[in-house]
Amino acid sequence: MSTLVLFTLAGLAGLAGVAIGLARGGHPASVLGLRPRASALVTLVVGIGFVGVADLADIPGRTAVATSGHLLILLGLLAHHHVRGAMVVAAGVALNLVVLVLNGRVPIRYEALVEAGIVSSDVSRTDVASVSGLRELETSESRLAVLGDVIPVGWLDTVISFGDLVVLAGIVVVVQAAVAARRAIGLSVDDLLGPTARSLEPAPLDLREPDWVPPELTPTGVRRPSTVLGDDDGLDLRPLEPSHRPPPDPERSQRGPVTAGR
Repeated sequence: MSTLVLFTLAGLAGLAGVAIGLARGGHPASVLGLRPRASALVTLVVGIGFVGVADLADIPGRTAVATSGHLLILLGLLAHHHVRGAMVVAAGVALNLVVLVLNGRVPIRYEALVEAGIVSSDVSRTDVASVSGLRELETSESRLAVLGDVIPVGWLDTVISFGDLVVLAGIVVVVQAAVAARRAIGLSVDDLLGPTARSLEPAPLDLREPDWVPPELTPTGVRRPSTVLGDDDGLDLRPLEPSHRPPPDPERSQRGPVTAGR
């Protein structure tokens, strides 16, 4: 697949990811929450540039340039392994790199060219002189030709590989995850738990004095505040009734104090 077609499909995959993220309750502004590493981002951009130049321009050593570009893209993606979907994109890039290194070019299937409408069915395989870019016509000597460009896309007049499909799927995952990343931010407790949220709150602790204290728990002669409002500052300072004491023992009072040692 040519670089220009890949960019077109990547844009469509990004739009699909945005739509899925919005359906999950996300917001497009959430994409700004991504914090890519500057060095890794530069590596990605340079790698994509290398692959594009090698595909579009007939320069010496274009296979080596394209291979270097794929490696740089992989390094940039591995540096963002924490981003959901980045490793899916890396897997697709790795598949394309394997078939490129094994063959020096990307093998493209003749039947796929015919189904995509790029080559007329009246043209035989031997009449196809060459194909553009980093591709070559698939032959019996092609290695892992199944990883080459074998999937026709008629509405774009192109043929893509399984690695390209994996890359596009990874782009969808990355974008939709970024859009839906903050879908729960801004919700209150009532929004999450509904009407039962307030009933789950603990009751306030009551630190007020009790209205009534049993007489047996109150020492004799101690005045305690009362909740009955009086005329003087709202306090009832009347003495408490004496508690019930047992009668004194007359024999003990006649004996007097006990002296130690006797």
